Amino acid sequence: MEATTLLQVQCLKVVDLRGIYNGLCVNCKGTISDERLLQFGICEKCLENVENLRSWKDVLEALKEKGRAYFAHEIYDFHKRFNEFSLFFKRAVGQRMWSLQETWARRILLKRSFSIVAPTGVGKTVLGTVAALYFAVNGKKSYIIVPTALLAYQVGEKIDAYSERLGIKPRKIVYHAGLSEKEKRAALEKVASNDFEILITTERFLVSHSDVLKGKSFDFVFVDDVDSFLKSPRNIDRILTILGFDNSIISPAFQLLNLQIEAKRLRGIKKNSSEILKQIETIRREIEDYKSRENIGLLVVSGATMKAKRTKRIKLFEELLNFQIGFKPEFLRNIRDFYIKLEGSIESQVLYLIKSFGSGCLIFVPSVFGRDFATKISDFLNAN
Repeated sequence: MEATTLLQVQCLKVVDLRGIYNGLCVNCKGTISDERLLQFGICEKCLENVENLRSWKDVLEALKEKGRAYFAHEIYDFHKRFNEFSLFFKRAVGQRMWSLQETWARRILLKRSFSIVAPTGVGKTVLGTVAALYFAVNGKKSYIIVPTALLAYQVGEKIDAYSERLGIKPRKIVYHAGLSEKEKRAALEKVASNDFEILITTERFLVSHSDVLKGKSFDFVFVDDVDSFLKSPRNIDRILTILGFDNSIISPAFQLLNLQIEAKRLRGIKKNSSEILKQIETIRREIEDYKSRENIGLLVVSGATMKAKRTKRIKLFEELLNFQIGFKPEFLRNIRDFYIKLEGSIESQVLYLIKSFGSGCLIFVPSVFGRDFATKISDFLNAN
């Protein structure tokens, strides 16, 4: 009888190592795998299978059917609002938002105050203007602050153009130095009587007519060119007031900043700062309680550089609105320099490039060519 040797082979199943994250399921706030985080962010306990779901609406309906809809509706509502705003923007401007504008729009819809540091021409003011119109349609007041009378006029013109495309008629007031005395008086009367939904002024208005703004609050405040705005430290106090803060909470916030300095000093000399830290936490709770009771507005400030020093007043933004005046620029895209050899006339080649790349081109004419050449290019393009 032949001896038979049995060879047993154990097969091991090779699987990818997955990460498990605690508290990140957007519906139940429970644990979730990294794989499911990429699929709507709903864990296996809430929904066993999400492969056949195509939208957040489908997800919410599936959760409701299983009786497991906890917090997912908040995400669905946000996506719905964002899509609504995106369509609103496209109807107003005539084109969809750029990627950075979408990022900023999400922050606005989440009611998070923030600063925008980005180069001129990427659409900061356009977004702020459309956001003001969006808030007006939803029955809220906005205040757009710009550095010059010319910009105030231009923003007013944009609002008129966007409103016409949207088929709406928001009540707006534009106040600047270029108005006649009669127009200024009429505008001030309307501001005093709250007969507006969008107010557009230069920063000087905050100083010269603070009495007219007294007692008024805004749901959305957009400050264009914040570097210029922050040259007057008192502007910070005025902005905080129209956002819904009063001295009963601004004063403790100043006290908190002083306590932070003292706590840092004590740590530097190796002394106990626990009592100071307790006072800081007490004031912070007081600030949060105030914000939960009052209807605090949203602040968005924009600029190309934001070189303002971090003074004590600027730090109030961090304590009261939970954001810092940004110093790091946000970039929309990588930019490369290219050149092409001239074939034919400059005008015809410029026209060819614009038709190739589509709308949204900026054309820079060398100063040595002079204004006449710039006008010549413009006339040629308009004719073709």
